[in-house]
Amino acid sequence: MKTFIFLVVTTLVGQEFARAMSIPESDIDSKFIRIGSIDEHQGGRSKRAADRGAQNVYFISRNAAVWGDAWFECRQAMNGEVISIEKVAEDIFIRDFLIKHGIDTVWTSGAYDSNLGIWRWLSTGGEASYLNWAAGQPIANDPSQRIQFKNSLFNYGWSVAPISTQNHYICGATGEPVPQPTPTPPPTVPPPPPTTTVPA
Repeated sequence: MKTFIFLVVTTLVGQEFARAMSIPESDIDSKFIRIGSIDEHQGGRSKRAADRGAQNVYFISRNAAVWGDAWFECRQAMNGEVISIEKVAEDIFIRDFLIKHGIDTVWTSGAYDSNLGIWRWLSTGGEASYLNWAAGQPIANDPSQRIQFKNSLFNYGWSVAPISTQNHYICGATGEPVPQPTPTPPPTVPPPPPTTTVPA
């Protein structure tokens, strides 16, 4: 698809946020900071090789956003999705990143499906069979709330929050750049038909 612990200021914005993390400039763009992939961090492979082989390369937003904007930005800018956390390894990977860089809270794609009475990942459509709720969570099974990865006060477990909450968010992408649209060629105008000369 790592929680940031800001005891005085809980959210840093934009360039400040990037600088505080001491991330190489090559891994930072105007909206996102590249986290990497589980393969890259566990297997010691190069960035490029990991991007080619990993199912998900993770990018964290430089700015906080409401959930709907996070969903849009992951798709529009990264050709990806807000993270789903379907395995223990993913949970540990994200948590370790957040702890290391003192990040407070991030959105996931988890939402409650009131029709089926289950939590599911909107990024995959699958049921959230692996759940790591913090103590006392979820406070409600409410379709208007989303799962967030919470800070040290929740022992880095998961909680729920209204979609209007401003959080940083993590996108899971393939590691490939967003495809640029192919320009549409201008329509061709057929040449005028030849003129025929009628003999006098």
